[in-house]
Amino acid sequence: MTNVRAPMLRDQAVAGRAIGSEFLPRRRAIFAAAVFLLATVVAAYWFGKSRFTSNPRTTGLTVNPKFLDLGDVAVTSRLQFELPVRNDTTQDIVVLGVERSCACTSVHPADLRVPAGQIANLRLTIDLRPKDNQSLGLKSWPFSVSLAPRIKGGFAKAPIWELHGRVLNSLLLTPTLADFRDGIIRGAPPPKVNLTVTPTVEIDELEAACNPSLASAVVRRVDAKRFEVEITPADSINTGSLDADVVLTGKRDGTVIATVSVPVRGIVHEDVLVTPSVVLLGARTTVDALEETLILTSRTGRPFALDDVQIENGRCVEITRQSESPTRIVLRVACDRSCVGRDFLTTQLHLKLSQGDSHFEQRVRIIVQALATGK
Repeated sequence: MTNVRAPMLRDQAVAGRAIGSEFLPRRRAIFAAAVFLLATVVAAYWFGKSRFTSNPRTTGLTVNPKFLDLGDVAVTSRLQFELPVRNDTTQDIVVLGVERSCACTSVHPADLRVPAGQIANLRLTIDLRPKDNQSLGLKSWPFSVSLAPRIKGGFAKAPIWELHGRVLNSLLLTPTLADFRDGIIRGAPPPKVNLTVTPTVEIDELEAACNPSLASAVVRRVDAKRFEVEITPADSINTGSLDADVVLTGKRDGTVIATVSVPVRGIVHEDVLVTPSVVLLGARTTVDALEETLILTSRTGRPFALDDVQIENGRCVEITRQSESPTRIVLRVACDRSCVGRDFLTTQLHLKLSQGDSHFEQRVRIIVQALATGK
């Protein structure tokens, strides 16, 4: 019998070798591409690590942790000290500046060259006064400031140094704010606020100082452990916001031991109260009924006079006096018929007043909305 299967197997083997020889170059190309890609990734990793983590111009600045811990320090507006910065590399490093987490800290010099293997000092000044008046009633509170140098030619993340410590309050205050926000009436007897000061360190004298045009402060010793400070706004203070500080200084044998600033906050009003402060005349169909009443009253019952009334661009606004007494004046504010057809009108009323030797002005805003002619 003739073996038919053997030639068929030979034909299949020949065909397989032909196909393998056809795809062999393609497999070699794929393998070569994979090897190249792997080599590229390894090279990129090595280059990136070398450039961004080992370059001595971007790393290598260190500060001994013992210089970052400032320990317990007294309240002061100018805590000054030097921070030694070491260059652990073999090349000089230039610091172009130092970023700070708090504006309470200043750093000098503005730029610094740290020679290779050596130490250069940064001069720091920190304002340790409390950021809120509530801290003035505490015996102590923690603080921290982060510093990050900007390095010339640097690409890596700069080191961050954190200064930290605890502020010791040498003068405890109760209350912690001289609060006059309930209102000060100009020309009237000024209100007073009394603070109790309890030193946590030994002092034999307490002094108080402030801007005399805004307020005054008087210190009295209560007993061996406490002082009392009486704060009074100035008589001639202007209307508006009162924003001042009283600086307390504790001394022992003539030497300054502790200082603290007491915030003084308040609002100063004229004695004459005008209500309402804004006159709104709405749209009506009857123009004659478009009016409002202004009442001027002395807050303290002192006589005053209305010397003059002026209106800005208010040709259609009429002001008349309805009633008047030494401590109270009633004005009628109305729109005449020339307002008809106007879409909108806003103006301001100037009231010229006098009270004793004082002359002042109060202003009232007048708003007239769109007016209908009606019938």
